[in-house]
Amino acid sequence: MQQYRIRKNRKVSAKNTKVIKFIVSLRTLRFLCVLCGFSFLLSSCASAPRVNVPAASGGEFAALAPGAQVYFYADVTRALPILAQVSLRNVNMKQTLGLLEKVDFLSGAVYPKGQTRNMLFHAWRRRGRIPGGGLLALSHQWKKTASSTGAYYWHSSAYGLSVSIQKTQVFVSDGDPFIDGPPITAPEKLAELRQAEGLPELVSGWLENAGIPVNNFLSTLGLPLRIPLERILFAIHERAGPVNQGSLYEASLRIETQNASQARALTSILGLIRGITEGAAPGADQDFLGILRPLLANPPEQDGSDLLIRTGPLSAEAIALLLNRFVGFQDK
Repeated sequence: MQQYRIRKNRKVSAKNTKVIKFIVSLRTLRFLCVLCGFSFLLSSCASAPRVNVPAASGGEFAALAPGAQVYFYADVTRALPILAQVSLRNVNMKQTLGLLEKVDFLSGAVYPKGQTRNMLFHAWRRRGRIPGGGLLALSHQWKKTASSTGAYYWHSSAYGLSVSIQKTQVFVSDGDPFIDGPPITAPEKLAELRQAEGLPELVSGWLENAGIPVNNFLSTLGLPLRIPLERILFAIHERAGPVNQGSLYEASLRIETQNASQARALTSILGLIRGITEGAAPGADQDFLGILRPLLANPPEQDGSDLLIRTGPLSAEAIALLLNRFVGFQDK
């Protein structure tokens, strides 16, 4: 009888074990559901103003505020060899590139010193959520911060970045990543420049108040001229390189002046400067010379009140160096 009870208790124990396993599995499933829901809540709690994913040319700049020195757009997937070598003032590029690798496209702006932000990025992908929103909320280095727009984002003093991840979009800045006024409008001639070469476009944008750096450079050459330049539009296109040497890139610029006479005068000046850049030019700013040498490899062409400049084929390293010098000269 005692043996029977033992066997019976063993049968009951086995049955209880199955029940316990079933209860544990339910609790585990419930916990996972709660955890997933909590992660989704964390990734969504830093809300953003409604900004549609750009679908047409020119709409890529809809999340950028006016007042910047430089505006740009990049096809990140194809331009990553260039972007990985670009450095921006007071920006943790390693952290920024980690975010860029999760997106397909990027628009951005670099602002002058003294403003509330140095840079502002808006990135998006074709499909699928951008990961990482929940991780920001779980890290003690990221603090939930209120934007002037009434929305919320995550800010890290350690990285010097503000981030908001919204499904297929991400907003990044070293200040407030959202704008509380109308966005910047892309110049009308930019679309023409982006399509002019008939090659895949990687990067495009424009420089505001272009006369300031150009006139400062002319002063270093002993030419006290003041050319009222409006803007410099630029685009970088990809061109197939030699076999086993990867892609090459070409940069195109459209320099806007106020009238055809000024454009003609600037053409003559650039012809003179082109000769100077071929020498040592010890009295000139070497960073600006580093910009001009590849840009003036071909003679500039006048188009009404504008000038068109095209470089020869350049490597990704050469294009990145050109961009670094360009941004560095703007900081002077």
